[in-house]
Amino acid sequence: MPGRWSGSLATAERWYQRAVVTHQDGAFSPFWSAIESAYASLGLYNQSILALSNVAQQRSVVEELISLDALTADVAHFPVELDTVVVEQRQGDIVAKLDALVYEAQRQPTFATIGEQRQTTSAVVAGFRNLEAAVDRMRWSLAASLG
Repeated sequence: MPGRWSGSLATAERWYQRAVVTHQDGAFSPFWSAIESAYASLGLYNQSILALSNVAQQRSVVEELISLDALTADVAHFPVELDTVVVEQRQGDIVAKLDALVYEAQRQPTFATIGEQRQTTSAVVAGFRNLEAAVDRMRWSLAASLG
């Protein structure tokens, strides 16, 4: 797990660097793709930290299970503790840089327009997915009621 969440931060940083370059080059779509990918990497980081936190909270149950099995008693060592200050700082550093870069892009009309178009497209696609799911549920409900 540590490789996954630290890798997610490193990946977010790489996407940020890519966004800086594409912003400087005036490459609108690649810029927004890099921004979206950076935030997605931060989302993976958050998921990993949450999973690790859940495991740490359940450590007493795990410790008890391990203590019952002499063969695994030496394999796992607890407790696992998260340093929330470090977690928030590492993520916060990248988020602050991304937010500043997005703000700078939003000040430029073409970048802002492309960004808004991408958000609108994402919302429309998500809306159609929800509509498709609703139609499927109605179809199944109708089929179930008929028989």
